[in-house]
Amino acid sequence: MAIDGAVVCGAVVARPVLRRVLPPPPTAGPRHDDIPFVFVVGFPRSGTTWVQYLLSARESTASATESNAYAAVARPLAASGSGIAGWTRVLYRYDRTERRDHGGLHHWVDRSTMRRLVVQGVVHPATSPLLDAQGVVEGVLDDFLARHPGATALVEKSPGHLHWARLILERFPTAKVVEVVRDGRDAIVSREALDRAFGARPQARRERAAQWRHAVATGDELRADPSVAGRVHRVRYEDLRTDPVPALTELLSFVGFDASPSVVDAALELRDFSVLQSEGNHHVRKAVVGDWRSVYDDRDRAAFWDVAGDVAAAAGYEP
Repeated sequence: MAIDGAVVCGAVVARPVLRRVLPPPPTAGPRHDDIPFVFVVGFPRSGTTWVQYLLSARESTASATESNAYAAVARPLAASGSGIAGWTRVLYRYDRTERRDHGGLHHWVDRSTMRRLVVQGVVHPATSPLLDAQGVVEGVLDDFLARHPGATALVEKSPGHLHWARLILERFPTAKVVEVVRDGRDAIVSREALDRAFGARPQARRERAAQWRHAVATGDELRADPSVAGRVHRVRYEDLRTDPVPALTELLSFVGFDASPSVVDAALELRDFSVLQSEGNHHVRKAVVGDWRSVYDDRDRAAFWDVAGDVAAAAGYEP
């Protein structure tokens, strides 16, 4: 006879028993309406880390390296459902990223808390795997804020959350999304340098160009969606580099932070690329606008424009 139960610490425990001893997760996070939630997204190597640093320059902002929370939770549940198989995959991904020590949920929540959130998902399932995932992500952010009681804002940076932005804005009604856009050719060259640094073989430039086009087009669609009007802001990396004061002032004002001249100047000084490079941050490279021109040959230039020229031109870039 099948047992309606869940595996907890290696034992099968009946769900009715767990429901009595384990309360359901809260329907809303304790601080969602109290402080700004800012999600920084965009195509990888577009300057999202720098924007995160600029937004978290003040001490009262809670932040950490990218969580990739939706890929880590929603994707396994979408593939395997909200049963034991799906939740096992969620914990497997947590453990895998922790061992690799790259970005991941372990920077935001410890394993015991993550396991508790998973058990709550097993015992008190929502009406769909996606809602189950939303509940876990919410629980992770709640726990992170609980360990930063003095925080007046939360900034989360995961480039891939661009593709989950509508769900994020739906789950967190006061959240805002900052989309960082950079010339796709510079982003591709930067990614190639990072791949080589980690011993990986760079992907074909034409394929990367298609991915960049898809990401920027996704941002275009998001900003055109009336249901999220006023909650998505696009900042161009080039504007932040060449004319940073007005670009950062507008960005800080959008997310509801202090945008006074002294705050803007302090953030730009504290998070200057020379400072970040001296700290040995592997996310930071040359930070040069137009560096692709020294790398791309005529065929590369033509290929990029053939694949992504329409979106690039609309974003203000030239062949």
